Amino acid sequence: MKIAITGGTGFIGSRFLDLYANEFEKVHLLARNCQSKNNKPKNIVCYESSLSNYDSLNRACEDVDAVIHCAFDHSYKENIIGICNLLKACMNNKVKKLIYISSYVVYDYEHYEKINENSSPSCFYDPYTLEKKRIERELEKYKSESIDITILQPTIVFGLGGAWTRQAFYFAKSSEILLPKAGNGVCNAIYVDDVASAIKSSIFKSGGFNKYLLSGESVSWKDFYQSHARLLSKYTGKETMRLTTDNGAEFSNSNWLNILLKIWFKTRCGYVLNLLTNVAKKVRGRKYQSVYSLSDLRKFILSTETLPSQSTIGMTRCVHSSLSVADTTKAELDLDFQPRYDFQKGVLRVQKELERVMDE
Repeated sequence: MKIAITGGTGFIGSRFLDLYANEFEKVHLLARNCQSKNNKPKNIVCYESSLSNYDSLNRACEDVDAVIHCAFDHSYKENIIGICNLLKACMNNKVKKLIYISSYVVYDYEHYEKINENSSPSCFYDPYTLEKKRIERELEKYKSESIDITILQPTIVFGLGGAWTRQAFYFAKSSEILLPKAGNGVCNAIYVDDVASAIKSSIFKSGGFNKYLLSGESVSWKDFYQSHARLLSKYTGKETMRLTTDNGAEFSNSNWLNILLKIWFKTRCGYVLNLLTNVAKKVRGRKYQSVYSLSDLRKFILSTETLPSQSTIGMTRCVHSSLSVADTTKAELDLDFQPRYDFQKGVLRVQKELERVMDE
């Protein structure tokens, strides 16, 4: 079988290739910079391309059986044109299967004990949620076409190099963490290898248009952060972090910012305020720049710096407040999805990978 993958140098895409690339006859890797995928197997052919370049996408989709779409443009400029181009390229080349990595944030996780593929859609107007919903709507337009489309909706994906583990390590170096409900909200954690496994299963599953919620073990956010803090204790001497409750505001401890974010995320003004997304991304990028690359992470962990008190903000804060548990029954029945890693097993994998990085 021959496959193509977008975002193959990103967190989930690269992990899928690390685990399964050798099981395919040929892999067409689409990325902005293929040089970041070092020591790639001989069966991987790189295509450097943006999502807006239809000609490159079309060439990469030639003579493949399935396309895996992991790429996501966090500047929100190319996602919609990208999925339209990719669908057009798939149809032009008679690709049999398209798999898209979406997110569970498309559902209303605020108001239900359990969420599944039939749950009400999210009513938030934040840019990430809106963009994921828009992409899914574009895919739904092809429900009656000849191509099988599978949308995978993972929950909190953790692992070394992932955004949630980066944040946890950053928090672990802080003097105090303020969390909603003192960290007792539900964290629907799933280790990245289990997402990669679900992608592989989806490739060989036929049957029209389907959505699958993916999750592993549900733990508290307190457990999530404390477990990551213990991973760093060997290097920092600090086994636990000080967790306290925040002021109970919905989006921010700052009153004025909380009001702004309420207007942004809970009213239609969000469509206009989303124009500020690039500014917000740059601010967030500067905050976590010390833990983005593995080499920078090593320096960050070994430094004696103690960061000031931290608190969650925006939609991240809402996720931490949620008490909803993800129901993965459909994925279990259709994809034989059975996570190999409970939360602690996933943490042990992170530990082994971290030790390798620290020993280099």
